[in-house]
Amino acid sequence: MEKVKENVHILLIVNLLLSLILVVTNQEVPSFIVVGNSNQPKENLRKIICESAFYSWKEGKLSSYYMHPEIVEAITEDLKFELDKTSELYFKMQGREICQVVAKTKEGLKSFEAVIGINGPLMYQVTSLRSRKPQFKEIKEYL
Repeated sequence: MEKVKENVHILLIVNLLLSLILVVTNQEVPSFIVVGNSNQPKENLRKIICESAFYSWKEGKLSSYYMHPEIVEAITEDLKFELDKTSELYFKMQGREICQVVAKTKEGLKSFEAVIGINGPLMYQVTSLRSRKPQFKEIKEYL
């Protein structure tokens, strides 16, 4: 026991060297996922969720994964929110949370404004939706 007490400084130096070797050899690169532009991943994630919500709606597979369940229920009950006969969808983010959508149908154009909000700790969803009259400026941009 006395020999250990006398050589404590050597044990500490060996321990520090081993710790240093482990730290240097075990460098892990932190992994993260960036969607789209690396400068604004959250905004692009919101746009992707908006696009996925409207494409699933167009295909007739409304999902509460992309849209809040109350929005899904309102869409199924209200006839003015039909996207079955849509040929193309155009998306544009306005600010951080508002997704503007123009749907091209055989009868004409429909326009929607969706708010992409945080619903849960890590999940974004369409939390608000309203139909609106498409503006000529928007139509001109998309066509």
